[in-house]
Amino acid sequence: MEASPYKDVRDSPEATHAYLMVQAKLAGFILPAKEVFNRYPLTDRSEPARYARAMAYSRMPDLPKALAETNSLIHDEPNNPYFYEVLGQIYVNMAKPEFAIATLSEVGRFCYLMHRSSTSGSLRRNLRR
Repeated sequence: MEASPYKDVRDSPEATHAYLMVQAKLAGFILPAKEVFNRYPLTDRSEPARYARAMAYSRMPDLPKALAETNSLIHDEPNNPYFYEVLGQIYVNMAKPEFAIATLSEVGRFCYLMHRSSTSGSLRRNLRR
């Protein structure tokens, strides 16, 4: 480890944020709800905390709370396809297929646009803003 030329290199803020979001989604999806809410209390309004709680609420299921957390994430980051994917699944669980189809169509649009621009990367950067 000491010999590595990368030992003092810090991850970029974007990479750190992505890591925290993956951690939160997994925690919300696999941990018991009580543990999720202890790790990510309601007083924590960060994106990772809201993401973890949205996943936990959707598993309980407490779909109105899952919907509220997910909508708050979309409000803050409207071009994030992962949030729309969660929202679409919530609508499926709520037996609202018309909303699920419209929401999941947005995911498809994002994926198509990201695929088309995969060589330049500029659209992916712009979608994340």
